[in-house]
Amino acid sequence: MMRMVHVGVRWVGALLLVACGDSGGVAATSGDTSTTTAVTTGSMTTSGTPTTGTPTTGVGSSSGGMGETEGQTTGPTTGETTGTPPAECGNAVLEAGEECDNGADNGAGKACNGACVLNVCGDGDQIPTEGCDDGNVEPGDGCSATCVAEACGNSIVDPGETCDDGMNADNDDGCTELCSTPACGDGFVQASMSEACDDGPMNADTAACTSQCQMAACGDGLVQADVEGCDDGAMNADTAACKLDCSLNTCGDGDLLMGQEGCDDGNMVDDDACSNACVPAACGDGIKQMGEECDDGANNADSKACKLNCSKNVCGDGALLMGTEACDDGNMVDTDACVKNCVVAKCGDGFVQAGTELCDDGNMVNNDACNNMCKPGNACPANSVAHNGYCWAIAPSCNSNHAQTCQSLGLTVTPDFTPVAWDMAAMNAVCTGLGCIAGGDQGCCAQSAWFDTQTNTLYTHNFDAVQFYNWPNCLNGDDRPLHTCNLP
Repeated sequence: MMRMVHVGVRWVGALLLVACGDSGGVAATSGDTSTTTAVTTGSMTTSGTPTTGTPTTGVGSSSGGMGETEGQTTGPTTGETTGTPPAECGNAVLEAGEECDNGADNGAGKACNGACVLNVCGDGDQIPTEGCDDGNVEPGDGCSATCVAEACGNSIVDPGETCDDGMNADNDDGCTELCSTPACGDGFVQASMSEACDDGPMNADTAACTSQCQMAACGDGLVQADVEGCDDGAMNADTAACKLDCSLNTCGDGDLLMGQEGCDDGNMVDDDACSNACVPAACGDGIKQMGEECDDGANNADSKACKLNCSKNVCGDGALLMGTEACDDGNMVDTDACVKNCVVAKCGDGFVQAGTELCDDGNMVNNDACNNMCKPGNACPANSVAHNGYCWAIAPSCNSNHAQTCQSLGLTVTPDFTPVAWDMAAMNAVCTGLGCIAGGDQGCCAQSAWFDTQTNTLYTHNFDAVQFYNWPNCLNGDDRPLHTCNLP
């Protein structure tokens, strides 16, 4: 057993131990102010209790015999120490109770921390060999259980990743640079998946890259915005609603839309053979085409301004224009019953109606070369009127008799008692020529009529037939009889 005596002990530096099997030894420590001499006999138990043995003495020396060591320590002795001295972290010596001691290289962020404890993953102190250290070994929080940063490209499939090939710049090898399994819409074009494009979230069936990652093209059945007007896929045709170039089939484009257009001449000219509505031109369509004089559509009629054959209704075409023409006999002959301007022929219109009129001087003057009956050669002189085959005249004075009246006009007198039809119509006719007003009709013969110069009125007397001309004494100086004379 070894017994060690300490006098004013101060442990400094390193302890030198005698190898197991030696008979004894001296352990010397160097210090600033004291010297220690230890006498050891035998060996030391692990508990530090001195064992018995024969001591050897000496000062600062050692003999190699049987492991005996003698030493003497000068200075005051304060007590007796047994066992291993306490460890000193940072002395670069791995001592009891220490996991490591790298001396000056101990500390935060080092393999051996300042407490001489090995720096391990999960202690919150990141060392160079660690990619991270968040103080725990729980995965999925950005730092893995092995202190590797959980991020795409670390070749570890972290939570939220479906793959991780180390971001090898190949997005078509089963794992993209986003550590996700390749799929249409991820923004990467995978030729192995037959993708022609991939604009990520911009993919759309109305965009240049479709939702199936194919380049938009006319005929794919998808209408690309601002590029195509339509797309019916395999149904596209120049005779269909959507043409082969994915434009809408419209009137005027030159392509006939079956079932809807009757024609399409490629223009918007409305008066050619194909109208602006792509309907073949026809009379009655309301569009005046070449060769048509008019076209009022459904309003066309032979009695209207535009006839059924799209010609204008004019005088002489045989179609009576209601409200405008009085007649239309289909010709421009003025000697028949319907003269020019489609007016019914009558005496005084200036046109001699064949078979009816012998003359027509275009007026209603009865005492000119052609009378109001449109017969020539029976004109009466001035101040007389032709009517019913006689010249009617008012006597020059109240006292003028029948013969005197006719002779004053150069006419012969009619026989006495010559009956004539004297009614209001006859009185009006005579007054028209003489410029007077017709008076009352009392059914008397012509010679009984009389003229009132004060009222300019022609009357009839209720006399019998014997009194056919002037009576002996006039009622007043202004009353004159009406006489008839033979035509010239």
